[in-house]
Amino acid sequence: MPTHLTETVNTTPTALFEFTSAGSGVTIGPSATFGTDNIVEYSNGNGITIDGVKLKDSGATLTAALTLTTQLGITSGGTGASTAATARTNIGLGSMATQDATAVAITGGAVTVTGVTVSSDPSSDTMLGNRSYNDTRYISSQAPIVTRRSAFEYSGTTCMRIHSGKYYMTGVTKTIYWNRHLDFVLGPAGSNPSSSAASANAWHYIYMSYSYVNSTSLSEVTSPATFLNSTSAPTQYDAFGGTWLSAPGTLNQCIMAVWLGAGSGVSEFSHDGGDYVLFAEKKPISQGADYYNVWTDTSGITIPAFSRVAEMSAWATGNAAQETYALWRTNGTTGTSGHQLTGYFSNAVYASGNVRVITDSSQKIEVMITSGAANVNQLYLWTDGWYFPQGM
Repeated sequence: MPTHLTETVNTTPTALFEFTSAGSGVTIGPSATFGTDNIVEYSNGNGITIDGVKLKDSGATLTAALTLTTQLGITSGGTGASTAATARTNIGLGSMATQDATAVAITGGAVTVTGVTVSSDPSSDTMLGNRSYNDTRYISSQAPIVTRRSAFEYSGTTCMRIHSGKYYMTGVTKTIYWNRHLDFVLGPAGSNPSSSAASANAWHYIYMSYSYVNSTSLSEVTSPATFLNSTSAPTQYDAFGGTWLSAPGTLNQCIMAVWLGAGSGVSEFSHDGGDYVLFAEKKPISQGADYYNVWTDTSGITIPAFSRVAEMSAWATGNAAQETYALWRTNGTTGTSGHQLTGYFSNAVYASGNVRVITDSSQKIEVMITSGAANVNQLYLWTDGWYFPQGM
């Protein structure tokens, strides 16, 4: 039957009770004489109530036998919780899934970060490499922009071969790649029905199709339907990464351009996967103009809308009894001497030159022939090829 045990010896400030085979329903409480300064050695029984006294464990059975009816508070050395999740919250620990106010040190393993929200204005903050945030949508300087440009190969007037490549596609926010060449046929009856029809003396821009890539969960593409051609030039989306997209909202990403000549066929070109695309036949710009001692705008440079750098060749004749030469400069600049376009020439002697030029945003340069007389010299200009912009 339940019993209540109290000390009866009033000799020391502390009484020690050895309590064995207590049975059940026993309450061990404080003494009026000694208060709570009692020590009980417990070795057996169940359902024991310890009422305000100290407890000594004489064996391993104590831990298994004791059950707290309420959680031990933080001020008493506990967590105030019955579950690990609540305990972690009570003592201020963050978690790997949801970061709390207190940082959690990560010493190894892989970390997947999803749903990160920038709560403050990041415009003045910097990241690794002292690069700035691009804006509040994403961090362009650290975006996973991976580009291994394809080598593009001329395969006829309606076809081009796109060799293996890897591109980070902004619209689907993942890296797209193909490990073998894909033969792309231009036009709506070709590889992609969304392509533009062939047109004469026009640039056709080669895009990765957002709708096609977005329809598959795979990163590797194996069909030339991945691409389409369009007469609509792209606009730059991200200056750092070099991403060029078609009209806003369509998210097709431009990777190449081809010139269709007078017969509406692809003009032959050479490309090795680098920055430079060489025309098989140079494209005329200006034929026989004088440009006498005046900087004159020159348009008609055959380069795609996204490029501002061209390789040009020049040929000049001199018909005056004096030495003269041709110069060029980027349109809108003010340098008086410019850059030499050809060597010196005089007295009907021919001079030629090859030079890389940088145009303005309208794809114009300025040229001039230094001469003592007007209408006695002639300058011929051609476009030999063009350069990809950074990152494309």
